Amino acid sequence: MSFDLSQARSLIRKGDVYGIIDPCIVGNVKIESIWRVAELANQCVEQRGHNRPRMQEVIVAIQEAVRIERGNENGLKVIEFEQLKGAIIS
Repeated sequence: MSFDLSQARSLIRKGDVYGIIDPCIVGNVKIESIWRVAELANQCVEQRGHNRPRMQEVIVAIQEAVRIERGNENGLKVIEFEQLKGAIIS
């Protein structure tokens, strides 16, 4: 599955977040966390830098998605935020 930016944005605008994620994770993650990450990704690729989120806003959005996902009991392992933060900072 491969998308260019305009295809992904079009699917998001239509409300089809499932159209941009790997079908293997459908049913294993919460739609709310997928939406949060999709919104974040969309903001991060804005053409003008002042329209993109600052790194702190990115971290907060990822934390929100992880918080949403932590209630998931389907067995999907969620990356611990501290590991993710370390990867971003390194």
